[in-house]
Amino acid sequence: MNHMEEQIKKYVSDGGKLFRITNIDTIRDGGTKVIETTDKKYYVDKTTNKFHKGYPTLPENLITDEPHVHYLIDRIESYIKLCENDLIINKDLLNKIETSLVEVPLSTKLYDVEEIERLKEQYSFQLIGSQMFMVNEKPHFVKDWNMSLPELLEKFKDKEIYIFEPALPEIRAIVTNPVVIQQKTGDSYTKKLKTKINRR
Repeated sequence: MNHMEEQIKKYVSDGGKLFRITNIDTIRDGGTKVIETTDKKYYVDKTTNKFHKGYPTLPENLITDEPHVHYLIDRIESYIKLCENDLIINKDLLNKIETSLVEVPLSTKLYDVEEIERLKEQYSFQLIGSQMFMVNEKPHFVKDWNMSLPELLEKFKDKEIYIFEPALPEIRAIVTNPVVIQQKTGDSYTKKLKTKINRR
């Protein structure tokens, strides 16, 4: 166990309150930092970079307890890791939103167009440009599939498949059961599966 871990353990054993940081901001006084937590607010002096329990940062509210200081440092490290993870997630979300709004010109598509055409010769599927598509007069929304396009087409080759083209090579698609058509023959009804062969 290193020195910092020992100090954090001492902070907890001494009855120190556990908390997490929810936000770190800058006060408009030239640089004092305010650390908002699930317990209370802490402040980092703009000149000394020392922790304080109150604002303005004065000698009487300076945190001198070493275990408490180390626990605050540990909380900041955890907060940074959380922010980095949130940044990755939010960048991915933004990318998906922008992708859903912009139709990518054929000349700049990031997937292999020839491969798509080859797959069309083997499987029945349709490329769509919207994340909502009417199937059998009902609205369906694309969802993410954690597999390649050939894997999706092979796995659901007996289904109707609609691939969201702007997201390719990421696979976002609608997979539904084939439409069943009732056909009258004499006095009885027979069922016939409606199949689609989509050529572009």
